[in-house]
Amino acid sequence: MEVKYKKIKYASEFKTPKFKGKYEQAYPNKVMSYQVEMKDRDKWTLKGQWKEFVYGNGDNDLYMIATSPNDRLELEFEGSGISLLGSWNTSGGKADIYIDDKFVKTIDVYFREEAGKYDVNRAHIFHDMNLQPGKHKLTLIVSSQRHPQSTGHNIWIQRAVIYKNN
Repeated sequence: MEVKYKKIKYASEFKTPKFKGKYEQAYPNKVMSYQVEMKDRDKWTLKGQWKEFVYGNGDNDLYMIATSPNDRLELEFEGSGISLLGSWNTSGGKADIYIDDKFVKTIDVYFREEAGKYDVNRAHIFHDMNLQPGKHKLTLIVSSQRHPQSTGHNIWIQRAVIYKNN
């Protein structure tokens, strides 16, 4: 049996997509500049009840876990964007994020089931890509509020990725 294919000469011959919005690039004109991992302890300022955590079994990256309301993290960086990577879990809490001492948003890292080693670790828990190029300070403060189903106030941080304009 011979299969015949229709040659398409013009893009207009394709079915028109139903999406009528404007497409946007996720991180326009940004490139990764550098990373700051938790193992680089001299670059982070941690106050409160932070604990070390390693998943193990081949994943030896160091995480720091905030465990109590008002635990605080600070990171000074130079760039035009930042992303915090950490984990989500059943004991995930909420935290307020500030850039240059100005409130940006509250994050919530509660996840409905035990996340485990591979499910939602090293996930982006916060990002801000609209900063003016230059020196900045990120501050995270654990909230006394939490998701109604969360069993704790834990905030896992593994690294920050710093971006610059392309």
